[in-house]
Amino acid sequence: MMSDRKSCHDFTDADLERMGVMTVEQCRLDHLERLVLRLLRHFCMTHAQPEGQSWRHAMQDSVFHLGPEAGLTLALAVSDYLDALRAERGAPFNFVDPACPRCTTRIFPVEWAMMAILRSVRRGDYDIVDATLATVLNTNAGATRRAATALAACLQDIDVCAHGDIADSPKPVLH
Repeated sequence: MMSDRKSCHDFTDADLERMGVMTVEQCRLDHLERLVLRLLRHFCMTHAQPEGQSWRHAMQDSVFHLGPEAGLTLALAVSDYLDALRAERGAPFNFVDPACPRCTTRIFPVEWAMMAILRSVRRGDYDIVDATLATVLNTNAGATRRAATALAACLQDIDVCAHGDIADSPKPVLH
């Protein structure tokens, strides 16, 4: 579904602005949300280029920051969230290549919508969740809403303070 992915390098700055692409800083994501965004991007890349096995980087990143139990639980919840969204959306969308330092400073509209849905679920603001889901999916989004709720519960269970600053990802291990 996402094989038509393009990187930020495929667009001019004017194109990106016209498309609604923002910087990650503009989104004011907390450290845990930044980790989730990186994991989402790795799982997106896995669907776009399965031979790259970017899911391995997602697992390594999550385990590095949260430990094996919480890290793998979070990675699975993020993967489930993306799978639900992909199944219900049924259309390709642009996302950022998680391996590109220049690109990772930006966030495409669907990526931001996915993070906004998650943030709203975490705050219990389901009116915003439903409105954003309707905009992104143009359909009833039961599975995506359930997956976002499960992911938010997973995030609530993680004690971020015990894991320090998770803003930076470890360098990918090449296999």
